Amino acid sequence: MLLVGTYCTLSASPILEGFWNNYDHDITLEIRDTYDGFKAKRTDRGKWYYYKQQSPNRFIDREGNAYSITDKNTLIWEDRYSNKRLSFFRRDIENNRNRDYRDRDNRYREQSPRPYNPRLMIRALEGSWFHPTTNARIDVYRRNLNLRVRTRRGTATYRATLPGVFEDSRGNKIRLLESGRLEHFYRGNIIVLERAR
Repeated sequence: MLLVGTYCTLSASPILEGFWNNYDHDITLEIRDTYDGFKAKRTDRGKWYYYKQQSPNRFIDREGNAYSITDKNTLIWEDRYSNKRLSFFRRDIENNRNRDYRDRDNRYREQSPRPYNPRLMIRALEGSWFHPTTNARIDVYRRNLNLRVRTRRGTATYRATLPGVFEDSRGNKIRLLESGRLEHFYRGNIIVLERAR
């Protein structure tokens, strides 16, 4: 079974609690601390698996599968019976996976003192973007006052729904962050991308 299975007497690290993404396989993982480690489940499945802490940076289940902490934002899952390893990255979102994305849009609109110019925003979003760790990539093109966004899963049209926010027919969204990075809300996950040079 991919991901997550029961197995310390060390306390679980509080930095693990929350949501983690594997972008290669579109997996979102939810982790909750327990008294001797943590429990984890894929958000598209209902079953929790329990991991006990074996060392400060390693957690193991009763079948020998393990998670290792490589830094505060990266977890590596290892299958005991094969060479399979999956990397998970901390998700930049609060602990409710179904949180209403409009709250983020409203905060962004309230914090932005500059007048909104849709043509300038479209120009700023155009180009190629990538995730620095996974190398996931999207391309953004202008189409009148809309955007065409190409991912490895295909191309879709994104229309302006709020100042600075573009949305496709499935509810996926993109917007430019003040840091100059692009935030892509895609299939329930938030991915922050850098501009390709």
